[in-house]
This record gives sequence, C-alpha cells and structure tokens, in this order.
Amino acid sequence: MLSMIVAPAAAPQIAALKPPPPPPVTRLDQQDEQILKIIREQGPVRIWPLLNRLTADAPGSRNARWELRVRLWGRLRRLLKLGIVWRHGRKELVEGLLCDMGETGTVLYRAGGATLGLGGNLSA
Repeated sequence: MLSMIVAPAAAPQIAALKPPPPPPVTRLDQQDEQILKIIREQGPVRIWPLLNRLTADAPGSRNARWELRVRLWGRLRRLLKLGIVWRHGRKELVEGLLCDMGETGTVLYRAGGATLGLGGNLSA
C-alpha cells in the first residue's frame, strides 16, 4: 500500500530568505590618514621610503622604530587589501578611488563590498 503526504495549500512552500545585512562601516584611524596624506601629496611613492618617513620622528631605540615600521607595513597591507591604496608597478603605491561623500560630509571609500569612512571631511 502506498500513501502520500501532501502539505496543505496554505502552507508556505519556500523558505523566506532574509536580505543580506548591509556591509559594515570601518573607520580609518590616524595612522591610515597619515599614510593616505603622504601618498596623496607625493603621487606614486615607494613603500619603504614612505614607512621611513612616517617613523623618522618616532622616539625610542632603533629596534622600536623597526617594530613601528613593521606595524605600519601591516596597516599598508590592509589598505592595499581594501583597495584604498593601489600598487603602481612593483614598489610604488598610489591612492585608490574616492567614491563619494556621505550625507554628513564624511569621505567614503567603497572597496571589496565594505564602506570605509575617513575621520575628517572634505568640506572643512
């Protein structure tokens, strides 16, 4: 004997999908802003001279300045991954594309599905 189970006609047959959450807004900190400012001012800039310039006035020993360069290199790699900074050739960097300004006048970058807000604004 065969028997069939049939759902009622009023039962939903398709699972309701939630819309994807909006991409998170990540803020760039002061070190990120310093990196972008130098790249913006100088155009294509070489990686290690950029890091050396950022750590030139840092207090402490030679080893402490080296550790700071390594941390800044990590920040620079993060900016590269997000598409805010691009490679120009093998050893140089240029600034990525600035997309728009938010309603509050905050500078926004859109890269890799994430929206990044820069702390300052262009109108000031």
